[in-house]
Amino acid sequence: MSNSPWGQIDNVNKITTGVSYVDTPRHGGLRIAKGWGDKNLSKHALKYAIDSGEYYWFEEDVDWAVVAFEHQELFKDEYDNILLTLNCYRQKYLLDSGFWNLIDKVKLEENIKQEDWFTEHRPDKFPTPELLDLLLVRKKLEYNEGGI
Repeated sequence: MSNSPWGQIDNVNKITTGVSYVDTPRHGGLRIAKGWGDKNLSKHALKYAIDSGEYYWFEEDVDWAVVAFEHQELFKDEYDNILLTLNCYRQKYLLDSGFWNLIDKVKLEENIKQEDWFTEHRPDKFPTPELLDLLLVRKKLEYNEGGI
């Protein structure tokens, strides 16, 4: 078997031509053939890919949901899990993709509070890209008078 960003691949489950799920001893995720990904994934989705040259890789805990959201026909019965994952960890993807209506406002507020706490208690650290993204979303929400 070949390697993935997470190590030696133990198992490959083909989902469709160009899309497979791979397992490794420690982790796993989606392996997307470059041709399929370039043709079928948005530029917003590709921001979350690990690009290895031959494949795009989307890890199994969070980033798989970006691919699954764009191709729900391949991930039947996963819609609630996809939305939960995106709302917990990839709200910027929903925002950038134009899906404001799917953003869970309560979860967004929780994420902002967590980031605010981190910023307040760790002033010696630079903000993470995720923090900057959340602050940008908050400013946009404030500008739109809190409406999504």
